[in-house]
Amino acid sequence: MEQTVFLFKPYENYKQHSITNLPAETAEKLKAEGKATEISLGKHGEYRKKADELTANFKKGERAVKESDNPYYQQDAVRKYELDKLWNEYESETKALQAEYAQYRADQLEHARRKAAQAQINVTDTDKRVAEQMANRLKLNISQISNSHDLSVLLGEAEKDISYLSDAQKTAFQGYIGDVINQVEEKAGKYDDPVRTYSLVSSVQDVRNMDLLSVKAAEQLPERVDINYRQTALIRKKL
Repeated sequence: MEQTVFLFKPYENYKQHSITNLPAETAEKLKAEGKATEISLGKHGEYRKKADELTANFKKGERAVKESDNPYYQQDAVRKYELDKLWNEYESETKALQAEYAQYRADQLEHARRKAAQAQINVTDTDKRVAEQMANRLKLNISQISNSHDLSVLLGEAEKDISYLSDAQKTAFQGYIGDVINQVEEKAGKYDDPVRTYSLVSSVQDVRNMDLLSVKAAEQLPERVDINYRQTALIRKKL
């Protein structure tokens, strides 16, 4: 049994803000830890089911023609006509379904963009002060670092500190992260030892407002539902 989840934090080989299917036990653990939330792919499943049914019906009809004892189907020209007819119907219906799904996906993306554009996180003056003071402390600590190892340790500690901030405070901190990253890269350049800042940025981006994240989720809706058709057509050299 699997669950479809949206990851707030990276997990194994999966990136932050990615959608993936995980074993139910793993998904429940990540949800309990606040690292993921269960998510629906909307009508994708319904469209995929219809596409799979079209494939199953085509193959069933094709098999019936090929295995029939009816003398009518023993004529090569007739058999070819019936099989071509089945394929053309299958292809036409599948392409129509894919086009309908593509429009559905485009509509979902547009809806998500509108929702994300209008998403609000109430940031108070206190939130701004917390973010500013944390950023200033971090920049001061970076300025005192004398080697790449200590810099990596400091960034790990900063990542943990940021994880304790509220969504509003993280949002306020996003206004300072650019300066922090520039300072880190400048400092790391002196040691000729690049320091990865992805985890630090990931922590600041870890805002759990699904309206704000709706575009990231919608963008991961699969682009196609006609997978079986395309595989069948490829094998038969019809693509």
